[in-house]
Amino acid sequence: MRLLLEIARCPNVVRFYEQGSVPNPCSEIISCQEKESVHDHQVPEPWSGRLATAPILFLSSNPSISQQEEYPRPGWSDHLMEDFFNNRFGGGIKPWVVDSRHLCKGGERSERKTRFWVEVQSRASELLGKRATPGLDYAISEIVHCKSKRQRGVTECLDECSCRYLDRLLGDSGARVVVILGAHAEGVIRDRFCLNHRDRVVGPLQVGASSKYLTFLPHPNARKKRRFVSNLTPEGISLLRGVLGICDATRL
Repeated sequence: MRLLLEIARCPNVVRFYEQGSVPNPCSEIISCQEKESVHDHQVPEPWSGRLATAPILFLSSNPSISQQEEYPRPGWSDHLMEDFFNNRFGGGIKPWVVDSRHLCKGGERSERKTRFWVEVQSRASELLGKRATPGLDYAISEIVHCKSKRQRGVTECLDECSCRYLDRLLGDSGARVVVILGAHAEGVIRDRFCLNHRDRVVGPLQVGASSKYLTFLPHPNARKKRRFVSNLTPEGISLLRGVLGICDATRL
């Protein structure tokens, strides 16, 4: 998939390492990895899961980073990168993620589950009324694709990254419902589509060749009530479930 590789091999990352003195809106977030060479840099994360077919897309600010994860570097082949991101949660060349625990470089599995993945699966399950299958029932992506801890560098490159990739990513997504997570992502989406800040469910919006419904929740790490039932009206939830082809709203 062309967009996947374009994001993963973003020219701004290469330019940072080859021309460090040239102004770069992504310098702050790229430099937080503290790598001396582009070859050691963890590439920007296009998405995780089957973007083209998953009925739900979760969109947050930017991906967090683990130095222990077996994660793509620029030297990986295009085929392996595509497999990693499309099949990250199952069905890949390697078992990249199992039960929210990522594969480590040494071949072992991370001891702790990734909290963000656990939370997103819970929200997808809540909306679908069944245990959601990561990567198939939903995909995950971000407004800013470079990885960092605690959203470091996100503010500085929000405009650059969203202008480069956001419209095409949403257009390539097969999702009928897009769930926007957190204030950073919400601000960008509301500005991009000129949305009223009071509306929690919006749609249908024509994005590319498809129409989508958008809704907004707190970030999974926020100290707020994060469930759909705590943030949307019963009518809003029923609408989203109807868009997904689910008739029985009482299961929420």
